[in-house]
Amino acid sequence: MKLRVIFWVDVLTAAIGISLLLALRTEREVSADLQDEERPHVLKDMLGGIHYVIKTAWLRQFLGIYAAFALMFGPVVFLTPLMGARSFGEESWRLVAHEIAFAVGAIAGGVISSIFADKFKNKVILVVISCGAFGAATLVMGFSEGFIFYLGVMTLLGLTMPFFNTGSMTVMQTHVQPEIMGRIFGLVSIISSGVMPLSMAIFGPLSDLLSVETLLILTGALMVIISLFALRLREMVAIGQSPNNQAP
Repeated sequence: MKLRVIFWVDVLTAAIGISLLLALRTEREVSADLQDEERPHVLKDMLGGIHYVIKTAWLRQFLGIYAAFALMFGPVVFLTPLMGARSFGEESWRLVAHEIAFAVGAIAGGVISSIFADKFKNKVILVVISCGAFGAATLVMGFSEGFIFYLGVMTLLGLTMPFFNTGSMTVMQTHVQPEIMGRIFGLVSIISSGVMPLSMAIFGPLSDLLSVETLLILTGALMVIISLFALRLREMVAIGQSPNNQAP
């Protein structure tokens, strides 16, 4: 089967999913006592979320670190298939092995995190450690000389992701006020969808000037440095030890 046919399958299934979502009809529940100017408004809600982040030191630090890591993710997320093709060969089975290795690591990480994540009483530390481990694995991948070694490191990268996802979601769900939580998760989505394209806009063109391996080493080292810096952010680290929905 040709690759473009596979891409069209992806387009078709996405269209089906979007069509099903468009078919849903939901109603926003708003108190009849509210005046029109008091009713929920998308822009007003977003500005309210931004204001909450600005005045909340730990959350401002947490989202700043989140955005910094997202900016560094570009090479390892998008450019490793290019590295595999350039360094090891363009056979299609190598790309399949690449995806399987990451998926196997992610599944294993999910199982392990479901068992041991509760051992970390401070979920902020869990997030920072997982980001540092991801950065270290990214750096090591830059020194891959064989495809098997490359797949092994890709598995380790997948292994760290559930710890990051579990930790970051838990931190925000337990320490952000419930009435503002939807707005904060909306900002997280904006950061993710905005920073990742920016990352590729920076590192994509650089991949024609520098090898992908060099970019992995640079960004991996920066992620480790950011992790070490994050441990010095007292408000952010302390919030992981405070009671739910309470500032330290």
